[in-house]
Amino acid sequence: MKKQSVSPDNVFKFVLDKALEEYLFCSVKDVKDEFNISKPKSRQLLNSLVKEGKLMIVHDNPRFKVYAPAEIIRNIVQQQIKPKWLKKYPLPNKDEHLKKKAKLDKALTEYEKFEGLLYLKDKALEEPARFTFKWLGFDVKKLPEGEFADFEIYKNRFSGAVEVSGGKSGCPMDKVRQLYDYFCKTLEREKRKIPHLLLLFNHFYNTDLKERAKKKAFEKEVREGAKRSGITLATTVQLYEKIKRIKAGKSTKEQVAKEIMEGKWD
Repeated sequence: MKKQSVSPDNVFKFVLDKALEEYLFCSVKDVKDEFNISKPKSRQLLNSLVKEGKLMIVHDNPRFKVYAPAEIIRNIVQQQIKPKWLKKYPLPNKDEHLKKKAKLDKALTEYEKFEGLLYLKDKALEEPARFTFKWLGFDVKKLPEGEFADFEIYKNRFSGAVEVSGGKSGCPMDKVRQLYDYFCKTLEREKRKIPHLLLLFNHFYNTDLKERAKKKAFEKEVREGAKRSGITLATTVQLYEKIKRIKAGKSTKEQVAKEIMEGKWD
């Protein structure tokens, strides 16, 4: 059993992570098992978050309740389809405001995607990673489920395969083997040699960046294994820092894309 400090904030983060990363909502038993506490204590913590408006009960019967992040449920409800005829009766100035909102929403969505590089992992992390490479000017090809890499990137004469992952510790060695297996499989199956392999890892994804800076993303054996396999190692934090330079006007998309193609991540 995991030993963690238990507070409403910890429980909320657990419920939110489960929704974002596993696409699942939570029960009292889920919280009980995660934090090794009693069912009454788990129920008390969940219900306190419901009272605060952070969680909602989406399934309720005398024996079983399911809890979900309230913001996610509100977003789902707001996206319900409106009747087509409603467009014929707009209020004055609505169209003008909608155009401004669409522009602002696009900008905010970019920020949220980039921020996802810092706190997401595994499947949930793939989308912001793909988005970022597209934003930098790469052509991105998402690979089928079950492949040993997540996507391939292309720009000018550059081509590479990318594996994206994350965890509560440093990068495991099996991620290096997995990406190299994709290289070998593609070479054998398609007679196609992929010149560049990039392993992008979000190490200690649930830890503040200042604390994370003190921890190693890649242990010695991982670095040595990657070198033998011709794999470039980088963290999503490093990718985020590159985006920050662009947003601050200290670099350009083209310059950062060139750095990535040259394997420069320091």
